Order: sequence, then structure tokens, then C-alpha cells
Amino acid sequence: AANSPSSFDFAACSGARTGDVTGGQLGKLNASTDLVTISIGGNDAGFADVMTTCVLQSEATCLNRIATAR
Repeated sequence: AANSPSSFDFAACSGARTGDVTGGQLGKLNASTDLVTISIGGNDAGFADVMTTCVLQSEATCLNRIATAR
């Protein structure tokens, strides 16, 4: 209980891109915010498409999709 937050707000948005984070999600922060974790860029690079391609298709197709994402 000592490390449990007294409140928690999950502001992530499935499919959000970097512009969505800087344009809207960060606005939920205020002076009482003590901790923020952030992960951005995966949707900008097409992470879900890369994973789907790499799981379901050939290694060559996977590597091409990764190169496109980069």
C-alpha cells in the first residue's frame, strides 16, 4: 500500500500518434501529477503492421516491412 497511488488516470489512446500525445493527451497533466510514463512513436512507425507482417508472412517480407517503418 505504501507504493500504491491514491489516484490513477490512464490517458493512453489506441492508435494515437505523436501529434495526438503532444496535442491532447499531455493536457491531462496538472500540478498534482507526480508520475508520468510515456511511450510514443510505435503507431507513427506502423508497429502493429510490422508485427502482423512478421508473424504471418515470410522473413523477407518482414524485413522489408521493418525497413519501410524505419
